[in-house]
Amino acid sequence: MFASALLLVRPRHFGYNPENADNTFAMPGDDAVLEQALAEFDAVVEGLKALGLAITVLRDSSRSPDAIFPNNWFSTHRDGRLVYYPMKAPSRRREVCRDFAEYLRQSDFVVRQTLDWSGLAEAGLFLEGTGSLVLDHGRRVAYAALSERTDASLVARWAEILGYTTFCFEPCLLPGADGRLYPVYHTNVLLAQGQNFMLWAPEGFARSEAAQELRQRLADSEQFSLELSLEQVRAFAGNVLQVETPRGPCLLMSQTAKEALLPSQIAQLERFTTLKAFAIPTIERVGGGSLRCMLAELFLPKIESLLA
Repeated sequence: MFASALLLVRPRHFGYNPENADNTFAMPGDDAVLEQALAEFDAVVEGLKALGLAITVLRDSSRSPDAIFPNNWFSTHRDGRLVYYPMKAPSRRREVCRDFAEYLRQSDFVVRQTLDWSGLAEAGLFLEGTGSLVLDHGRRVAYAALSERTDASLVARWAEILGYTTFCFEPCLLPGADGRLYPVYHTNVLLAQGQNFMLWAPEGFARSEAAQELRQRLADSEQFSLELSLEQVRAFAGNVLQVETPRGPCLLMSQTAKEALLPSQIAQLERFTTLKAFAIPTIERVGGGSLRCMLAELFLPKIESLLA
């Protein structure tokens, strides 16, 4: 239940976004940032292709400094559904590509239904794609750290429509770029779902009871629990994505994330999957997101698979 096809957006205006003060991971950069980010981006694309993954690269037309993180504005599903999401930052709402469904169809993907929730942002309701939702597709569970960017009512509606159960929790507070305390901005920096394992940060939960409940759920479902510290979370060790390559499962992460993991943790993960790390320090430092945020999974069926 893991993707073998991914979409990335090559940025034109990458940089620090002052609208995202609640992203405690982002820092302002300098004039060389775009050139450095593009070099990192291109190396990621080539590395993903070398793994045998099907890679689609879009060129940004939104002028958004965060366009490199497309997983926040859409998700695709094996039943042919495409979902557009409402995002908190006004500059990011420009990223939603209104003719995206047609583009996917022209690329031989099957889009049976489009759910456009992007307009809910005007009502102050936000749900930022697979940044807000960490999905266990096999067990049909959606994990969500509730914050301004992840509205509880939208999580519930999404789960009802898509056929998932939910596990929602309140995340801990971290200092933002403006010095104020904010809930951890996205679920996918605290949790990552793998095949029969999860990376997660108990310290990232505001209530220890919720962390213990998740720990018990993982044990009951016979999943390996790899627990991260907040220091590892700050190094993006939770912002990783498992994919399915022709050679088997592979856990994609940044070099920063891999270096934050203990040798024993790497050995534990390698029982389940291979690991592939990419150096993206500029993207992480200025954009405040890591590799998982750059990768939008394409689960839609292809026309040729239906004709086979």
